[in-house]
Amino acid sequence: MTIVTVIDPVDTMSDDRVVMRLTDGWYEMESDGYKRPTPIHHLYGRTVNGNYHHVAFDGFRPYGYVDPRDLDAETLNDIEADRRVIDIDDATRTAPDGTPLIKVTTQAPWHVAHVRTELQKQDIRTYEMDVLMTQRLLIDGGVPDGTRQPVRDLLEVPADSYRTRDIPHRAETIRAVDSDELSQSMPPQRVVTFDIEV
Repeated sequence: MTIVTVIDPVDTMSDDRVVMRLTDGWYEMESDGYKRPTPIHHLYGRTVNGNYHHVAFDGFRPYGYVDPRDLDAETLNDIEADRRVIDIDDATRTAPDGTPLIKVTTQAPWHVAHVRTELQKQDIRTYEMDVLMTQRLLIDGGVPDGTRQPVRDLLEVPADSYRTRDIPHRAETIRAVDSDELSQSMPPQRVVTFDIEV
């Protein structure tokens, strides 16, 4: 299936960028053309003129954090040897008490939850391993912002829509848009309710 979107000139930030109000997002695992199964993230929303826009991203893997004070060398080696784990690295994040954390990146989103459960059974403290994959992508892109009401939901993304078998854009191309003026000119969210009597 090919998704074709008509982009009006006022929808675009430039020739290759468009601003959309985020409606929803999801991911799917793709193995065709990748060394190992890779999550492809899909975001969709509406542009200034209310046009549907759908864009896909790769290059973003699920991850969470582990407290190194709870790890001995053997446990750390076990985590590194786990086939679900792609990488273990020093994180830029810290625990609430300021202790630097270790970032654990996994292959698939559900692996984060499995690794978290196994580590917690060993009384190893984990952090942010319960954040949903698409939410994690948006948080890292600076989209949700708890200091603003309502939550910021405007994204600047590539203008060309995703089409099946196209190469997805890199996740780093997502940018949050912080503009009250632009936010007011965007169309409101459309809500459809189906009330099914059974």
